[in-house]
Amino acid sequence: MKSRALRLTLFFVPLFLIPIISNSKTLNERVILISFDGVGLEKLMGYMSEPGWPDFGVKELISTGLSPSSTIATNPTLTASSHTSIHTGTYADEHGVVSNYYHLPRTMIDQGVSGFSSEFNRPAIWERAMAAGKRVGILSFPGADNESENQRRKGDFGIRYHSKEANAFLFRSTNSQFFPILNWDASLSYSQPKAVPVVFKEEVINENGLVVESERTIYLIALDLVDDNDTNYNALIWDNDQDMTNGTIGQPFRVNEWGQVSFTTKGVKKATWTKIFKLESDLSEIKVYIGTVHHTEAYPESFAREIEGKVGIWPGEPDSGVGRLIDQKTWLEQAYRLSNFFYDLLQYVAENKEWDLLLAYQPIVDEFGHAFTPPQPDTAGFQSALIKDEALMKNAYLHFNELIRKIIAIRDNNTNLVVVSDHGMAPIHTMAYPNRFLKSIGFINAEDDSGIHSTDEHTMKTQFIIKEKEPTGIYERIIEIPFTHYRTFTPSLFEKQNAYKGTTARAFASGGLAHVYLNVKGREELGIVEPGEEYDRLLNELKEKFENWVSNGKPVFSYVLKRSESSQLRLNHENSGDLILIARPGIHLQNILGGGPLIEPASFQGQHGYDAALSSMKPVVFAAGPGVQNKQVPLLKTVDVSPMVLHLLGIEGEKNFLLSQ
Repeated sequence: MKSRALRLTLFFVPLFLIPIISNSKTLNERVILISFDGVGLEKLMGYMSEPGWPDFGVKELISTGLSPSSTIATNPTLTASSHTSIHTGTYADEHGVVSNYYHLPRTMIDQGVSGFSSEFNRPAIWERAMAAGKRVGILSFPGADNESENQRRKGDFGIRYHSKEANAFLFRSTNSQFFPILNWDASLSYSQPKAVPVVFKEEVINENGLVVESERTIYLIALDLVDDNDTNYNALIWDNDQDMTNGTIGQPFRVNEWGQVSFTTKGVKKATWTKIFKLESDLSEIKVYIGTVHHTEAYPESFAREIEGKVGIWPGEPDSGVGRLIDQKTWLEQAYRLSNFFYDLLQYVAENKEWDLLLAYQPIVDEFGHAFTPPQPDTAGFQSALIKDEALMKNAYLHFNELIRKIIAIRDNNTNLVVVSDHGMAPIHTMAYPNRFLKSIGFINAEDDSGIHSTDEHTMKTQFIIKEKEPTGIYERIIEIPFTHYRTFTPSLFEKQNAYKGTTARAFASGGLAHVYLNVKGREELGIVEPGEEYDRLLNELKEKFENWVSNGKPVFSYVLKRSESSQLRLNHENSGDLILIARPGIHLQNILGGGPLIEPASFQGQHGYDAALSSMKPVVFAAGPGVQNKQVPLLKTVDVSPMVLHLLGIEGEKNFLLSQ
């Protein structure tokens, strides 16, 4: 495509001020701010217009509080950046979190950072609230993971979105590998129980303070729960040892049922969820899914222990191996389990802890959106997929609506509820590989494509799964490769003064957006592109190449912009690429290099990261409570959320809060 003028309609409309907060002179109320990742306004309004949509939940918010006719998110419409805009009330060109995954100046060209854990350049809503003496709880709100050295990304108490310690796998066994349990309670089984050892992997801190992988053996015991004078094993239970008289782990579970395995390592409680896929009564074949291992990362320590006792151990997100490792039903059960954990956590904290501001999170609609967004009408198999996937997506939105109902129910008369999402979702059909494209046009000539840079797995919902064709022993090994990139810069080549066989430019892609950085001398560590004439020539060449990259006769990108051209999209920040690529909706931009095609069919169904002006990217913003008027306004922006919440808390400087269309 040829570069075209940006659409400016939403940025240069006439402004007028609309007061939407209660006329009370002094506000000093509590606020629950909850983000429902991936809930799109267009999709929600479509479902709500259908017969039978419940009158509670969102409709109650609209009938009693603030609602917009339209909304707009910030660019890029990606979770990390969008949430930073929500919690700072600023755009990416101000706070500097320009994507889920991007490159920082003064680092090696192939070194990236996660937008979920990188520094932001404006004060967060929790920082401003705590500075005003408010007590803040943060329940996995993106951007507040308690990991920064300067302690900016934390509240007074909170829980972090935990990455897994170990991958899931399928455990297989046969009767020959079981052995009889000698010490057992006859009340637990009508036939002598049999056991087989299962090796679990976990992370431990060694004597040098390093996190290392360790192994733990737990026994899977077969039980006969039917008194029929015959030996038929029909249930399993977990045990730490081979002695059932001193207790077991959890309760017996049957085929298609779940059993939780919990254990403690060096004072840290850990757990995983397991499910029986197959259990022959004679134990000739069993097949058990062993989920990812997790522990609860919360602070302070007393709060972590409290949550473990009152709510449970962090359950983990749904497995990315749907269709390969697990079936769809199992994936759905995992997604709802995590969502219910988040609600139970919010309810417990709201009712039992002291707080002024709670920031909460719900990812379930985003998870469903990536997996089940109905395809576009011109996609093969559209009609059959539409019915199945649309039903799943509607169920996710109904679950969202039910959660709103339950949260309204736990809200007291002094508490305002603000509901927001970070973006919507669009169907995809194609994956494009900007780094492979760069390699094809000579900007990357990597000597070593084997090294992998891991990234924060919370940022990358979709992963590639590689499964061995034959089980290894009694295990079906699963290897998960994070949605990341292969090494593209080889210092040894630079040292040999053969720089152009290394990396001249590198793309960092997330969803529908990619930042392309030139490897500039003096800006990147070991940079090779001379500033000035060479930089300008290469940048213009790259821009033209990406503009002319097509898929099925259509441009891959809606926008190919130099950083200096991106001001109207609010992306003109030093952390942004020299080129900013926004894909045409329907195309996902994949980070990985390696060998393979430049373009191929998508392996999942929904994505975001596209132009915020698109109707499919519009988020939701609602508010209700004692400090909020019942009013519909023409437009709400996600950057309006932070000043609105601070005003409701009675924070000085926000008392005259107004919204502008």
